[in-house]
Amino acid sequence: MNTSLDMMVSQIALTPASLETFTLYANDAANWCGSPWVSEGNVWPTKAMRGNLSDLVKKGLIEIQDYDEGDKVIWFTESGRELAEYLEIDLDIWDFRKH
Repeated sequence: MNTSLDMMVSQIALTPASLETFTLYANDAANWCGSPWVSEGNVWPTKAMRGNLSDLVKKGLIEIQDYDEGDKVIWFTESGRELAEYLEIDLDIWDFRKH
């Protein structure tokens, strides 16, 4: 990691496991116009990853919204977009909530 990213991760108090979960979903985001599915997309979360998703919500990096038939979709917050940028991940965001 670079120094700026290290500082950001440290300031957020992000665990390595939460950072890994964030990275998995951020990398999948471009497949879903910037808003990947929690469990119906290309990432299949384990029980531990679900805890990491809760951590990411608490830390203000993502929001999780209910969608059809009980699945959920992830929205990246400004802070989450900034972290993705530091990780050099293009989220390819098209926010459906604004359209």
